[in-house]
Amino acid sequence: MLLAPDPQVAAYERLLPRIVAVPKHRLRPLNVDVSTIASRIYGAVRHFPTFAETLAKLPDYRFDVVAELRDLVGALLYVDSSYRTAYAAVGALPELLARAMQLREILIVDARTLIARKLLHPGCLDNLTGRTGGVRVGGDLAVLGAIFANDWEHIEGRSGTTKEEIHEANRLSSQLSIAVAEKMNADRPRQAIGQRRLQTFTLVVDAYTEYRRGMLFLRAPYGDGERLVPSLWKGRGGRGKKTPEPAEHASER
Repeated sequence: MLLAPDPQVAAYERLLPRIVAVPKHRLRPLNVDVSTIASRIYGAVRHFPTFAETLAKLPDYRFDVVAELRDLVGALLYVDSSYRTAYAAVGALPELLARAMQLREILIVDARTLIARKLLHPGCLDNLTGRTGGVRVGGDLAVLGAIFANDWEHIEGRSGTTKEEIHEANRLSSQLSIAVAEKMNADRPRQAIGQRRLQTFTLVVDAYTEYRRGMLFLRAPYGDGERLVPSLWKGRGGRGKKTPEPAEHASER
């Protein structure tokens, strides 16, 4: 069994056809902190399994969109991380490169130990460059990530390398590519990832709006809909009239 891919990357890659299909005239402005939005949605979507069957029966309800809300948020977190890397690329390059070189050395040491134990092919490290430039280090990390991921079933727990480090190797490889492109004044990668970020955010807001619409309808008799699925913009601007928090009563019947 191969190592499962980074769930955020996997969600982004699976949903990419839908993301790129969002036209420019539908893009929503992103003027909120993505991590705050993600946290709020994750808190609300944990109720989804309880109400999924009932939501699916609502007339004119886009249940298929709502069902992908959690993955859409994961994709947004991934593309937001890539976007931030792109815009901080030049300044971040030395720090990225230092961490990447450190991780590369750790993975090489662990790989050699696994080779000695006959758990990895003796020639698996032959394609590494060992060079110090951002592109070369990023390439080496991509190779190392693939080596560990492909044989994870046999090597899990037999070295100090963790799944998180393998995912980090793949992310650092991607971030280094973006950072080097930025340093060379290549604007297209940065513009492209900015577009993907807005497209993904638009899908997230659309899906959450639909989820919230259904939940507010279902929970209207109990008065706890706002607590279960709060507005994404709650607490932003305006003084508004504060309403008391509904009591904890049969909220998931």
